[in-house]
This record gives sequence, structure tokens and C-alpha cells, in this order.
Amino acid sequence: YVSSQCAGLWGYTPEEVYATQGLLEGTLDPDDALELKQLLVNAAENLEPYSRRYRITSRTGERKWLETHTSAYKLEDGSTLTDGFIMDVTAEVMAQQQLEAQKEIAERTQKLESIGQLTGGVAHDFNNLLAAIMFSLELLQEDETDGGRLSLIEVSLNAAQRGAELTRSMLAFASKASL
Repeated sequence: YVSSQCAGLWGYTPEEVYATQGLLEGTLDPDDALELKQLLVNAAENLEPYSRRYRITSRTGERKWLETHTSAYKLEDGSTLTDGFIMDVTAEVMAQQQLEAQKEIAERTQKLESIGQLTGGVAHDFNNLLAAIMFSLELLQEDETDGGRLSLIEVSLNAAQRGAELTRSMLAFASKASL
């Protein structure tokens, strides 16, 4: 039995499904077709029910998610009957995918904010250390008369100033990351 609702899901009437063997199987996404076939064979051999979500492409080219709940029974004549129902779960799957995408964005934002806060904290502490180093070097520079030592103090001051520039860059990153 093929329900008249078949036309709404696949775009084929029950008469077309009966007339063309394998018509609905041809709409299956290739990634799902083999597993669905194996589930059906297993259900027929072991009389085990199964449920599965899978993708199809309808007659109009529309991609849909369907969900089947199928069971198999042995008939008196020894043949096997599979019986199940299929629901269109496209809206539910799309909503779930959208929710997961939003969750991923929220997690990335939270990570970036944490990195920004950590960077800001480290930059502030490092800036305080650099200020003390630079202040001490400037005091040494004022009292020093030896040219060799003055040169070393100048190199140290330049390195500390580059460190201060790096600290400003880290603080700029931290302020953007928290946004």
C-alpha cells in the first residue's frame, strides 16, 4: 500500500510508484541508500524493527529529510511483509541544524572573549613590569657616564619600548575580542 500522501513527499502519485519499480529508491541520497537497504534486509531476515532519518530529492528537486519507522512480519505463506510509516522531518532537521550553528557561533564567541580577557590581563601585568624596568633604566642612564654601559642601557630601553608597543597591540586585541 502506498498512501496518497506520497505525492506530497516525493512528488509521485501512488499509481506512478506502483507502475515504476524502484522509483522511490531513486530519490534517496546516495549516502543514505546503502544503509537503508541494509536495514530493510536485516529487518526482513531477523524481523527487527528499525527507525532511520534519511535524505531524498523529490521530483521537483526539493531536498527533504524523511524519517521511517518500519517493522517486518512473517506471513502464513512464509513470505515477509514490511510495514512502516514515513514522516517529513525537514523542518525539524533544519531547526536543529540552525540551533547547532548558533551554538557553535556562541562557543567561538565565548572562546574569543576568554582569550581577550586573558590577553588583556597579561598585557596589563606586563605593562606594569615594563614601566618599572624602563623607570629603573632611565635612572641608571642619568647617572651613568661610561659609554659602554650607556650603550647597553640604551639597547635595554629600546627593547623595553618595543615590549610596551607589543603590550599596546595586545590591549587593542583584547578590547576587540571582548566585543
